[in-house]
Amino acid sequence: MTTRVGITGAAGRMGRTLVEAIGLAGDELQLAAAVEQPGSSLLGADSGELCGQGRNGVAVVGSLAEVIEDIDVLIDFTVPAATLANAALCAGRGVAMVIGTTGFAPQQQGDIEQAALSTPVCKASNFSTGVNLCFQLLDMAARVLGDDVDIEVYEAHHRHKIDAPSGTALSMGAVVANALGQFSYAVACDDVHQAGTWTVRTSWSGDEGLYPATSDDQNLEVIKAESHLTINSTSQALKIDVPVDISGKFTPLPDCGGDLAGTAIEIHILGPGNISRTESVTTNDRWGHYVLQDYSGFDALGDWTVEAVFAGDDAYESSRSELLTKAYGTTVVEAKG
Repeated sequence: MTTRVGITGAAGRMGRTLVEAIGLAGDELQLAAAVEQPGSSLLGADSGELCGQGRNGVAVVGSLAEVIEDIDVLIDFTVPAATLANAALCAGRGVAMVIGTTGFAPQQQGDIEQAALSTPVCKASNFSTGVNLCFQLLDMAARVLGDDVDIEVYEAHHRHKIDAPSGTALSMGAVVANALGQFSYAVACDDVHQAGTWTVRTSWSGDEGLYPATSDDQNLEVIKAESHLTINSTSQALKIDVPVDISGKFTPLPDCGGDLAGTAIEIHILGPGNISRTESVTTNDRWGHYVLQDYSGFDALGDWTVEAVFAGDDAYESSRSELLTKAYGTTVVEAKG
């Protein structure tokens, strides 16, 4: 029997890897759906071509609801907010889920467990055989060494890693804590939403035989996270006074999956003869997309430069997009007729 598989985040790094793996899996698995976030520039693209495998006939769509009837299981390696929405939809339709998303808050984890009462769910912080073997070895080492040693988890990632610390690192800490009879609490990515000094304190209310207890304060210095901006235009050769859309996407790093609507972006436009203009826009959806629609200010012949700028806020550093220059289609030409 062939299992029909759907993949969310199909155009991302892990998504492309999964598309390729299913294509090589043989007759037992069939890629039946590839899903990306609404507004992605890759909607409609062939998912096989995106992963370098060649056309497979499965086009990228912008909504799981479009393809939910076509799949038996959904593989989700995205962000908490998207995974929770997908879990609710899958639970309602009886579609099984494999979840590799990390960074869930405790309440969100409870929502996943609730969905698992209605449909099969397999969830792990890391699906690697080697890492899961490492979990077992950590448990053994912690039990043997006990409190005679200090155990610290250190990790390093590429700058595009969505959640930090990763789900794998948090699981390692939990394994050690459980083996030593300690407790651990994972602070969700969006629990800390402002740079500065944060204080962590734990307390216990006590019971019939033991008095209540409160820990010493632990101060944490939180620095601003990075951000990333993209920009593009709807035309390769602009004609004088002809309106054009200038759009792009704001992405926080790490991306906690929160609502990014309303983020302020400035569009800096430089033209021939020292023309300098600034247009203000805000992101128009939770995924951070923005658009300056029907901009008709390209009113002089010659080369123009366009750049998107995010000024920064309490949580994220400022960032600038790449320059949209002549090479990218902002040379204004005279309209015929």
